[in-house]
Amino acid sequence: MIIRALLLSSAAAFVLACGNEAPAATEPPAVAANDSTAPAAGPTTSEMTGTGLPGDFTIRAYQGADVIGGDTIDLSTIVGKGRPVVLNFWGGLCPPCRAEMPAFQRTHERFGDRVLFLGVDVGPFVGLGSRQDAKDLISELGVTYPNGWTFNSRALKDYKLYGIPVTWFFRGDGSVHKVWAGAIPEEELMRIAGELATAP
Repeated sequence: MIIRALLLSSAAAFVLACGNEAPAATEPPAVAANDSTAPAAGPTTSEMTGTGLPGDFTIRAYQGADVIGGDTIDLSTIVGKGRPVVLNFWGGLCPPCRAEMPAFQRTHERFGDRVLFLGVDVGPFVGLGSRQDAKDLISELGVTYPNGWTFNSRALKDYKLYGIPVTWFFRGDGSVHKVWAGAIPEEELMRIAGELATAP
């Protein structure tokens, strides 16, 4: 009973964080300005100077297996291979995730040949939807860019997912360009994707 109560309170905390109002208990710790793995709290951008992935994890594709190289891949097989990557963590029952997803689709349609867009469903870890909820949302919104899920909860810690959505932008060499915590406005998404697409 106690374990169940703890799980429910944890899920409630993530629901609040999903709405961009992270509770105090889930606020990220203070970090140095040059910490390349720490996203800004709330819907703001951070300039990043990172040198690569904060952690690797396995992704199983809902769709787009032909684009990412298989039904089951490691993130390290696509990041740092010459093509910039926009990595978006989301959940099937997360309202801000739903709100920003059409903008990701439009931005993918504009830059998809130069920038790889990849969504990773972490909803089951944070009480914001099952894998079926995620698949239903993808279908309902007509999303075509690659999306999948991971069975490795370590991604929550490695990518500092104190709430969702969170989007990581990787340059072609695998270094971190920016991180956006919270729903990203379409004009910002387009601008950052453009920076990645034109980077040397």
